[in-house]
Amino acid sequence: MLFLFFTITKEGKRMPAPFATPSASGIDVPKVIKQLIEIEREPLRRLEEDNRRNEIRIQAWEELRTKTKKLVDTSREIYSFAGPFAIRKIVSDDEGSITGIASPNAEEGSQRIHVHQLAKAHKIRSKEISKSEVLPKGKFQILIDGKETEIQFAGGSIEDLEKAIRQQSGKNVSFELSKVQTSDQKVVLVLTSKVMGSKGKIQFKDPDGILKQIEWIGPKGKKEEIQEILTLQKENLSPQTEEIQIKDNTVFFENTNHFSLDVALKNVLEVSFSFEATIEEPKEEVRPTIHVDPVIKKEIEGIEITLPQIERVRITEPMQPQTYQEIGSVKIFYVSQGMMKEQKIPLQKNQKEYTLKLSDQDEGVEITKIEISKNYKGKGQIGKFQYKTQKEKEIVFEPLHVIEPPQDAVLQVNGVELRRTQNENLVDILPGVSLNLHKTTTREVEIRVEHDVSKIKEKIKEWVNAYNELITFIRDNDQFQKQEDFQIQRSANPNEKIEDGLRKLEDASGIFAGDATVRRLVSLLGSIVSSAYPSRTNPAFRTLPQIGISTGKPGSSWQDVKRGLLVIDEETLDTALKNHPDSVKELFSSDRNEDAIVDNGVAYKTYEELSPYVKMAGGIITSRIELLKEQIKTNEKIIYNKELSIMRKEDMLKSKFGNMEGTIQNMKNTQKFLENRLKTQD
Repeated sequence: MLFLFFTITKEGKRMPAPFATPSASGIDVPKVIKQLIEIEREPLRRLEEDNRRNEIRIQAWEELRTKTKKLVDTSREIYSFAGPFAIRKIVSDDEGSITGIASPNAEEGSQRIHVHQLAKAHKIRSKEISKSEVLPKGKFQILIDGKETEIQFAGGSIEDLEKAIRQQSGKNVSFELSKVQTSDQKVVLVLTSKVMGSKGKIQFKDPDGILKQIEWIGPKGKKEEIQEILTLQKENLSPQTEEIQIKDNTVFFENTNHFSLDVALKNVLEVSFSFEATIEEPKEEVRPTIHVDPVIKKEIEGIEITLPQIERVRITEPMQPQTYQEIGSVKIFYVSQGMMKEQKIPLQKNQKEYTLKLSDQDEGVEITKIEISKNYKGKGQIGKFQYKTQKEKEIVFEPLHVIEPPQDAVLQVNGVELRRTQNENLVDILPGVSLNLHKTTTREVEIRVEHDVSKIKEKIKEWVNAYNELITFIRDNDQFQKQEDFQIQRSANPNEKIEDGLRKLEDASGIFAGDATVRRLVSLLGSIVSSAYPSRTNPAFRTLPQIGISTGKPGSSWQDVKRGLLVIDEETLDTALKNHPDSVKELFSSDRNEDAIVDNGVAYKTYEELSPYVKMAGGIITSRIELLKEQIKTNEKIIYNKELSIMRKEDMLKSKFGNMEGTIQNMKNTQKFLENRLKTQD
């Protein structure tokens, strides 16, 4: 038998020994060394096995954290400000005519809306124009909603004009341009306002006659309306006193109840201004009174004195707040058609902005004087005087061929007529509601704001499914192996160590079997879904079974109930959500101390109680995972150090067995030498 020996270098590499010898002792030295090393490695195999078990445990705990977090997140979504109970929807009894979106603060209820007219955008066209017709060079302006777009045209065909308009109008233009081919050689240019309603009316300036030739405009124009600011000056005031001051084009006054402004404004169509009042409310009136009672007698050092009994009383008259129908007025004096006229504008306590239309004609009126009066005690200020007039030179033209005139939406809300310049995103009609008008209606349409029951039910079912997934996962991984089954599978080897038996029992049982953390989690979940919660609604739903969520209907098997899974009675839940959504909301999330912060309910308790388990930093489950990872690292370090020790021991055994074999071989050689010598002497 031949032996090959190895040595270990400093780098940890195994190098073959430089010699090979037959076995002198007759012992299978490699086998003996291997058996001794295997005995040394036995504890390492157990550590490696423990690491494999810990890897599986880590996967199980991570899965537990994922499923628990899913339940936590779903619970948070249910009671959050943007959750399903905060969602409102718009329901119309004339489907398709009116739709909308309701914000969380929209109040439930119904309104009746009659849509008489939809808002429309202004649309015009040109005449049929030959592609060969030459248009003059020049410029023109398109006016929509106060925005003016100027186009410079170098002259050319109708197609050149279309190209110039598209290139120079920019991205934020307030109109759309399209071309209709009416024949091989003729086209029509169509211009559509992007601004809906009367605000989107299209007008033009055409100093060079380009648009008149294509008949976008007619021969008759009108003067352009503009807003001018009235500059206030001290010398125009009457009376001129220190009690009246002008600053930042605003008149400030206090002790003066009447004054006027002399002006000379021509061609005025409309005037507007702002007025603010600071009213002094009357103070409490205090007056002393003296009350004399019948005389009293008093003896002082033997002398009897008769005195009147006087009592001074301080009487306070309660303050009576003043009520004002009008706090004053503004009179506009003007000349119209050669006659002096005046119009009075009553001033209201809570109104700041005022507008007065003076003329509907092409020519406005001439304002000569403005008188201001107040009938309250306190300060006042009037300013922001503006007036609408017309330019004398620049002419604004109306379209000639109108396809669709601009019009506002006209509707009645509970009998009150309203006008709006658009059909969509009407947010100022019903509080917290954005309405969209799609067509006119022949009657009053009932619009209801109510909870979106389908969204609420969908989220509740999602919560129940997350709960059941978590419970099922725990139940499937926390079962102990039965004692009789373990006894059957137990090894018959009497030398088997007790820890080997424990490992087999652990492998045969669930990963969470007997784990205190998981048992607390299951107990906590059971307590949450079985508890009663306070409610201020009517009817009050205090427990989940009242809305159709339980661990089983009456008569269910004990095995099903014992698993703790939740079952939904669809009919009961639908009835509760349809008739009493606020009561269902109180069960899942409620505010006990009325501080606008949720602090109770099934969803809130689930979130609060389970959040410590799923935190990524310092969470209960995370700590268990980190502990298992540390155990793996520790075992790997022990295995590494032990392997180095075993390698050194293996080299030592080889050296010793090599020396032993060499000694035995020498002894055999000596014996053989002696035997040969003795034979020679004989």
